[in-house]
Amino acid sequence: MSPSTFLRMAKHISTPDKDKLAGVTSAAEKSIKFDDITYLVISDTDDKNVQQVTGHEGRHRAMYLQSIGVSNMPVVIKSYNIRWGCQTREELKYDYIKDWPTTLIDENGRSHTFPISRDAYYVQPEERFKLGAITESRNLYSKDGIQQIIESLNFLGKPKYVINDDLSVDFLEDLTIDTDHYKFTYDEIPFKIGRVHGDFIVYSGHLKSFKNFPHTVDRDFKVVGVQSKMDRSKIKVHNLKDAPQNVRPQL
Repeated sequence: MSPSTFLRMAKHISTPDKDKLAGVTSAAEKSIKFDDITYLVISDTDDKNVQQVTGHEGRHRAMYLQSIGVSNMPVVIKSYNIRWGCQTREELKYDYIKDWPTTLIDENGRSHTFPISRDAYYVQPEERFKLGAITESRNLYSKDGIQQIIESLNFLGKPKYVINDDLSVDFLEDLTIDTDHYKFTYDEIPFKIGRVHGDFIVYSGHLKSFKNFPHTVDRDFKVVGVQSKMDRSKIKVHNLKDAPQNVRPQL
């Protein structure tokens, strides 16, 4: 959002703290990175359609950016009641909010249109790269882009991997993918896995197909269905197309 919008949302200060503003200015001029991103904290109200800003961080940064003519700045919206990654799939009933907020009250008591749309939040994997939502390179077909999307997902145990020149990914040890996890918002694995040098286990609640599964699994291959909170009627994978062709189970 714009620095001016952020300053309207946060609690108003008539006079900035000179020391804080000087510190922000000095850090910016020396290209020193901050430890966190500017943020707003929002909370529920008695009205299910209304959220209220109850905390913030970064007013002096916003003032500095506004003074040098920056039109937009990154702002994290923190909520202890809205689990952002679970708002695009109604089958995640435990965390899905049926009535999306329409109004946000700033820290000064003024009302604004809620700045986040449910429809706008979910972007197809290929579009995320086009928009730069995951990778600054804005290029799906790059090793940096593949690395960033791997690191954004919930791979249990953080296994070691190698990205090949053809952009397929070989995992050098056991690989477990939990597609029921709130960070996994894809209908298929969003990059090609080449080979898994170990067991390959998938919790498959969100998958529609086995597209991009590895061609070779050196040990056991297992698909573990859905978690208890998922509706089993919504399972989307109905055949073995694109499943691993070479599996070497340990007997």
